[in-house]
Amino acid sequence: IPGATQSKYTIVADDDKKIFTCVVSASNSGGSGQGVSSNSVLVGGVSPPVNKTLPSIKPATAVRVGQTLACDSGIWDNSPTKFEYQWLRGTSSIDNAKSAAYVVGDGDRNIQITCVVTASNSAGKISATSLAVTPAPPPPVFRGATPPQIAPLTVTANKELSVSSYGDWTNE
Repeated sequence: IPGATQSKYTIVADDDKKIFTCVVSASNSGGSGQGVSSNSVLVGGVSPPVNKTLPSIKPATAVRVGQTLACDSGIWDNSPTKFEYQWLRGTSSIDNAKSAAYVVGDGDRNIQITCVVTASNSAGKISATSLAVTPAPPPPVFRGATPPQIAPLTVTANKELSVSSYGDWTNE
């Protein structure tokens, strides 16, 4: 290694997968000599990814049917070169849900949704799963076709009123 004349050497990216030995030179008034290390070291190459911070789903609260969820891949060590995504409904994979975004469907109501991120590099791959979100049903919406009704229609003091019809609603 040009310029590597000290007792320590810092490994650089170009050293990946190279074998290192050491030659020590000594000299005195009688001359010089060299000794070669009795062992060699292979610079480890790339290690498989390691998850440091779990993937996360945004938004994490107030999730509704029709909303688009985004899966952040999280933080990884060992330089992943590729991320793959798989959304789960409960513990089952959701068909064709293999991107970082997912639109919440009718079948997702009140069921936990998670995102599995698989990080890979030349040394291997590993998966990590986000915390779950649970989509709530959409709020009721008054359709207006049949309004709520109060009964009786004629009221005097000390009389009780009640709702005789609640009207026409969706998402009840």
